[in-house]
Amino acid sequence: LINFAHGSVFAIGAMAGWWLIAEMGLPFPAALAGVVVLTAVLGLLIERLALRPLVNAPPIAPLLSTVAIGLILDRASELIFSPETRRFPSQLPTNNIMVGGMRFGTLDLVIMAVSLASMAALWLFLRRSRLGWAVRATAQDRDAARQMGVNVESIQGLAFAVASALAGIGGILIGMYYGNIEPTIGFEAGISGFTASVLGGLGSLPGAVVGGLLLGVAESFGVTWFGGSARQLVSFAVLIG
Repeated sequence: LINFAHGSVFAIGAMAGWWLIAEMGLPFPAALAGVVVLTAVLGLLIERLALRPLVNAPPIAPLLSTVAIGLILDRASELIFSPETRRFPSQLPTNNIMVGGMRFGTLDLVIMAVSLASMAALWLFLRRSRLGWAVRATAQDRDAARQMGVNVESIQGLAFAVASALAGIGGILIGMYYGNIEPTIGFEAGISGFTASVLGGLGSLPGAVVGGLLLGVAESFGVTWFGGSARQLVSFAVLIG
């Protein structure tokens, strides 16, 4: 199932991370854990309320349902947090390490470490655990998986919870990296994520990683040459290509 509300979950993860750190004063690890729980529950609700009732409907129905859920989440986030841009406080230095003429910070290392750990954990879950096998079997053939004893509905809910938790992790990391967030940042992130998946092959985790890296490099060149407004242009051009 293609979930076009995924970018909105990403944005809520960023806004929730800002609230936990800036308003509640929690350290980054505690805020990260809170965002993971919140977005995982949100993913379960999306699957249960917006997708499970449409399991036997035409394929366009669940697709449009996730679009509607994404719009609802964006507007709800604006009502809760207000539409203006917020300054995301970074608890980690951003310019304190110098290696070979390149300057970067502890925040960059943390983002890379959390990203690699998340990808490795997801890969191990899908390849080495029985639940991961059930997720892959359900994605390949729901009816055959059900006949083999897989609780398809529960597995689909689990998949949405895991995916949404990863979106929340991405949201809080991106919020810390860029320093400014707003409730509507999810659209661009969702398009970039979907484009990376298509580029690397839908259903392929290594392909999504490689696709994300290639798209990130292309977007960086586009922004360098044509300015910040070219980021979406590059994403859509790559998607069409």
